[in-house]
Amino acid sequence: NGAGSGGTGRVKLSGSSVTVGTCTGQGPYGAGCLQAAIPYSSVTVNVGTLATTLVNANGTSTTTLSSATMSALSVLVGANDVTSLIFTGTGTFTVDAAPTFTIGDMTVNSGVTLTASAYSSATASGDDYGLSPVSPFQQGNGRLILNLTGTFTNNGTVTMAGKGYSGGASFQAGYSHAGYNAGGAGRLVTRTYASGCPTYAGAGGSYGTVGGAGGQVVGSTFGANDFHTALYLGSGGSGAQPLGGCGGSYPGGAGGGAISVSAANITNAGTITVAGGNGVTYGGGGSGGTIYLNATSALSNTGTITTAGGTGSNGAGSGGTGRVKLSGSSVTVGTCTGEGPTGTGCAQ
Repeated sequence: NGAGSGGTGRVKLSGSSVTVGTCTGQGPYGAGCLQAAIPYSSVTVNVGTLATTLVNANGTSTTTLSSATMSALSVLVGANDVTSLIFTGTGTFTVDAAPTFTIGDMTVNSGVTLTASAYSSATASGDDYGLSPVSPFQQGNGRLILNLTGTFTNNGTVTMAGKGYSGGASFQAGYSHAGYNAGGAGRLVTRTYASGCPTYAGAGGSYGTVGGAGGQVVGSTFGANDFHTALYLGSGGSGAQPLGGCGGSYPGGAGGGAISVSAANITNAGTITVAGGNGVTYGGGGSGGTIYLNATSALSNTGTITTAGGTGSNGAGSGGTGRVKLSGSSVTVGTCTGEGPTGTGCAQ
């Protein structure tokens, strides 16, 4: 007489072998009485509108993601494997946590930016500056880590630019994996300006190559042998000292973060960057960070891969380049900036 019917209850059938037969109810994975996860053949996320389309053996469903983050997507997908994960639309998707599901293929379409959180000493292991290597690696906190079973295709932007170790504040050196004013961190260097502003300018951070400092003392390079396993972050540039009534604040640029992608095949037609941040006015630039692309089969780069250092200005030093390892049964290096394992640019 128009009254509503009750919803189904829940069923769990457990045994070394299970014949489901005629059964009404919802199992552990919300797919009727079936007791095993039903993988999604595809999950498509529009990072601008958050509209999300999921396709599996039960059909196609559309919902709205609560936020453009991996943790929100994990709540939606659960433990169901995803054969093909596609990011589309215009906007940014943040990998703020490791996914709860296995990913086969991942496609980042044009207009999409894929990233993770910047380094924060408050969440790092080790001392205040999180001595690398951090074990186990923390997803985010300066590192974007993707482990796929299929193909990674990037037609958009994958970035950890300026998300490594911090640059120094005014009249302070930068930070590196070795701490403040140590290792690759940018140092304060003496400069004389006709205007008398300032007396000290910032040196760029160092990592794969030495940051600029006009021939004066700078940070050291590091990580040539283990950077792809340690996933070192880029070093921050030095800040500068405002003198002579100049006022202002002249911080150094942050270093670049780290990106690690492991997949069967990797194709980049977009941009993958861990560039260092620029110094402000007289501050030094941060060094580039780390990129490790590890394909069990083919790796092709027809886009741009860069670990360039950030720029300094007005006599401040620019950051050094970061480090790159490109691994695969066949590798097309393409347009790439960084130091490889042999120190000869991106050539492997």
